[in-house]
Amino acid sequence: EYDARLRALAAQTAGAYIVRHEYLSDTLTRVTWSTGVTVLINFGETDAAAGTLTVPAGNFLVLNADGKEAGI
Repeated sequence: EYDARLRALAAQTAGAYIVRHEYLSDTLTRVTWSTGVTVLINFGETDAAAGTLTVPAGNFLVLNADGKEAGI
């Protein structure tokens, strides 16, 4: 499942470039692509809060340009 999610993310960001890379905490990173897609990456061993969202430990969330979860 994780591999399928990475392929879906690659398809959604194909041809795009990173416009912003932010460290929100020691374990949480936000990457924004030129298409407006945002990826929240949790490198930690516990779930991390990003505003009203929760990024599972060792996982990532993909947000569409409108800020809503992309379902990837």
